[in-house]
Amino acid sequence: MPSKRTNPTKAKEAKSTKLGKEDLIYLACLFEATLNIRGTNSNSAVAIAATPEWPREMAKTYGGKAETFTANSGKDFVGWYLPVNRRLELWELVQPYLRGMSEADREKTTTKLTKAVNSAKF
Repeated sequence: MPSKRTNPTKAKEAKSTKLGKEDLIYLACLFEATLNIRGTNSNSAVAIAATPEWPREMAKTYGGKAETFTANSGKDFVGWYLPVNRRLELWELVQPYLRGMSEADREKTTTKLTKAVNSAKF
């Protein structure tokens, strides 16, 4: 489990570009395969990698930032961080491309992200 983030000045902020069908299909797979991207903590990485290329590409394509952090083991990783409001925006965009998620899980994720966004506004 990550203990602290390092190199905050090296965090790569990025705005997402217009997303194509292939981008949305790829992202739908991430939503179905991982739990972190459906989480509500904007301070937690939605995904991590041992090298910076993938998180940087994700931040460039979908928004958010790529940032290096040091795990409890002392090893550096690179996380892709997305604010919860962007997670909800992306979640809404990938709906037509989801294949393996039940309707109940879809509704649960929508409710959870919507509540988190609404809570963050206050």
